[in-house]
Amino acid sequence: MRPVHLRAILRWAHIGEAAFLALYLYSPLRADPIWTGIARYVVFPLAGLSGLWMWQQARFARWARRLRAPGAHA
Repeated sequence: MRPVHLRAILRWAHIGEAAFLALYLYSPLRADPIWTGIARYVVFPLAGLSGLWMWQQARFARWARRLRAPGAHA
């Protein structure tokens, strides 16, 4: 997958996660323990990971190239 496509997918996923968190915070869903668990243990970590990946995408790509390169473990 090209980095441009990956970044677009991550950007839209991050926007969707932010929309869910905004809906969760500003609606009565906050009182339901099921939605609280989903927001706390699924959506919030995914938003953090997708943001970190977009921020450091070049560094992750360089790291992955080094792992795939022959003789990388020397």
